[in-house]
Amino acid sequence: MKALFLESPGQYPRFDVKEIPLPRIESDEILIKVQACGFCYHDRLIISGQLKRGVTFPLVLGHEISGLVVKRGCHVKDLTPGDRVVCLPTDACGLCENCGKNKTNQCNKGIALGHNAQGGLAEFVKVRAFSAIKIPDNIGWDQAAILACPIGVGLEALSLVKAPKTKQIAVITGAGGGLGIHLVQLAKMKGFRVIAITSDDRKEPIILEMGADQVVVNEEIGFSEIINAITSDEGADLILDTVGSPLWPQTFRSLSKRGLLITLGEVTGEEIRLNLAELIFRGATITGHVGVSKNSVVESVHLVHEKRINPVVWKTFPMENILDASKSLGNQNQLGRIVLTPNWI
Repeated sequence: MKALFLESPGQYPRFDVKEIPLPRIESDEILIKVQACGFCYHDRLIISGQLKRGVTFPLVLGHEISGLVVKRGCHVKDLTPGDRVVCLPTDACGLCENCGKNKTNQCNKGIALGHNAQGGLAEFVKVRAFSAIKIPDNIGWDQAAILACPIGVGLEALSLVKAPKTKQIAVITGAGGGLGIHLVQLAKMKGFRVIAITSDDRKEPIILEMGADQVVVNEEIGFSEIINAITSDEGADLILDTVGSPLWPQTFRSLSKRGLLITLGEVTGEEIRLNLAELIFRGATITGHVGVSKNSVVESVHLVHEKRINPVVWKTFPMENILDASKSLGNQNQLGRIVLTPNWI
């Protein structure tokens, strides 16, 4: 089979398409013919060499995978060849204590696809059958690839939040990005008044269409002043930050007393400064979130199937054009997720 290998990361990364043997599946695994694979900042940070922990090269990237089951192990009963599936980003065992608690992204025997194991930028990929979720025919391959990440990740993050009281406000940064545009929809569905932050006013009509109550374009004045003006200096009850350090401390300054800031993204890897006295006197909570459980992916499939959530794919690129995709990521015109498709289909 063909696979796209990242041979070396850095300013001038080197990729190579290689012919390698088909993965040999174990009794609890399935072989999937890859149809589409999402591309996000996690991939870009590995390509640039900024994300190094647990990564070895050469590496086949790709953790947002949709495809067709072509073979199953002898102990697999729930999936058969021909089934359409989306994969968990972490190939989980389904048997350990964490999997039993629906913490499949913390599986004791978990394998991070596209990070420390072969990912989806290949003709075929193998996963444990537990880590594949069936998808209905009315969800296209490109849309299916982003059911786990970013949609399931957003669902999982919002599961940390209590149902909002009347008029509670959620601020979402990077609202036009692959994760942000789906958080807008999910936060609105949960009952928040959604204020979306974007860097480009051309995205405003679509972000409003996706459910935002108000769009704030991040300009020189700093969006925290605008958020505090909108909320009569009360601040936002919830901030879902998909950008990270480039928007600090604006995100923290937008937070209400006793508010919750959930960090889901970090696009540059820069350090931030935090005055702990401000955190103490604000009584706020700052937490990070990564990964997605199987239950959240099952729910995201259901929501998309019922057309309650709209998967937003901005552009598709052939897998061999991954460097073009990487350059496009973060483009001010980007609205939604980038998806890669195998050239050899």
